[in-house]
Amino acid sequence: MELFWGIALIVVGGTAAVVDNWRHAVVNPEHRIPWIGRPPVLPRAWYVAVMGFATVYGVLTVMRATELPMFMAAVLAAVAVLPGFSVAVAHNRRVNRQQLETAPQ
Repeated sequence: MELFWGIALIVVGGTAAVVDNWRHAVVNPEHRIPWIGRPPVLPRAWYVAVMGFATVYGVLTVMRATELPMFMAAVLAAVAVLPGFSVAVAHNRRVNRQQLETAPQ
């Protein structure tokens, strides 16, 4: 049962990562989302707290239930937040495409 709750928390953390990056993309439609630093407009950040808590606690719970080696914590955390990063990458590509189309020739 502990494994189920750990996986459920990892899914919640990954979903919060997607929602957080999607909200950043919505409030910054004409600006890129930087990898380091802050975008021009910041929405409320409570999703970040949910994402961090759920991902870390979920990974620790899964590791405790399955006795995985410690390096797997980084792999599980990356798998949890990777969909959120894909939302940011898609937004940044769309913004780059728009800027190239509207640039003076």
